[in-house]
Amino acid sequence: MKNTNHLLCGLFLLLAVSGTVSSKDWRSIAPLRSTLEDVEKLLGRSTLGSKYIYETEEGRIFFFYQSDPNAACGNGSTIYNVPFGTIFSIQIESKKKPLLVNLNLNMSKFRRYATCIGAIGYYNAEEGFEMHVYNDVVSTFYYQPSAADAKQFACSKANEQKAAGS
Repeated sequence: MKNTNHLLCGLFLLLAVSGTVSSKDWRSIAPLRSTLEDVEKLLGRSTLGSKYIYETEEGRIFFFYQSDPNAACGNGSTIYNVPFGTIFSIQIESKKKPLLVNLNLNMSKFRRYATCIGAIGYYNAEEGFEMHVYNDVVSTFYYQPSAADAKQFACSKANEQKAAGS
C-alpha cells in the first residue's frame, strides 16, 4: 500500500508538472489570474503559521502575491497592474526529486543559466515555468506569469492605456 501511494504521488507530480507547463498554472492556480482566495479554496488556511506557505505531499508550496493593498503602477516597486491578493508566482520545493530527463520536457524551449546557489536553472519565459536542477535532479519548480500575461498585466501596459485614454 505504501509503495502504491509513493507511485501515485510520483505520477501525480509528473502529471502536474507536465500539465502545468502547457497551462501555466499549478492545480488551477495561475500567476496574475488567481488570488489568495483561490489558494484558500484549494488548500485551506496554511497550518505552518506563515501566510500562504503549505506543506503538501508534493513538498513545500510558497505563494507570492500582491501584498500591498495600496500598490499602483508608478507607485513603488509594483510591476504588474493587479489588485491586492493576486498571485505573482508559485514556488514548489519538491519532496520527490525527479530526474530532469524523466519529466519529458521540450528543453529547446528553456534557457539554461547558472544560479547564484550552484544549481542550473532552466527557464521557459513563454510559459512562465522554471526549474532549479542539481546533478540532473530537479529540486524546485517555479510557476510565474507567462510572457503574454506578463505583457498584458505589466504596469507599462496600464500606463500606455491610461495615456491613450482607454
